[in-house]
Amino acid sequence: MTDSELLELYSKDARKAVRLTVEIYHAYVLRIVSGRLAGAPGEDIEEAVSDVFIRFWQHADKADLSRGSIKAYISAMAQSIASDKRRELAKNSTLPLDGDNEPLSPDPGEEIVERERLIRALKALNDTERRIVLMHHYYSMPHAEIAELLGLSENAVRKRLERALKKLRTETEGSP
Repeated sequence: MTDSELLELYSKDARKAVRLTVEIYHAYVLRIVSGRLAGAPGEDIEEAVSDVFIRFWQHADKADLSRGSIKAYISAMAQSIASDKRRELAKNSTLPLDGDNEPLSPDPGEEIVERERLIRALKALNDTERRIVLMHHYYSMPHAEIAELLGLSENAVRKRLERALKKLRTETEGSP
């Protein structure tokens, strides 16, 4: 089925068109979204994938094939939705730093000790520093995106990240 035929189907039988679009592009969209949301819970990834197909269905009449293919249009949509979801998750993220008395794993060992050191070190950071570290290293967000989200300049984010990592290094190397 050509892109033109698929778009035409949206005006005739939207249910069938959506089903076909999902059938054709689901794996592709899932790869894009999973890449952008690496480490996110599966339900957040699936929600973002569903949002892509819903948004495409809502805006199929605006798809301009002279500017690109349906695949390109869906790809841009998937990247945008996944980035929005990543920002939302990063903005609402918190580390469970309260559980000092709970073991991190049933198998105590060097890895556990290292994690506990890291958690203590993260607790030593202020909230902004901790968020910057998590957004950059856990969510792989670029400095510009973190700056926009936190209302800081990109240079301020770089400097705060640099200082925070130095503090983390000092804290983790200095503790038993």
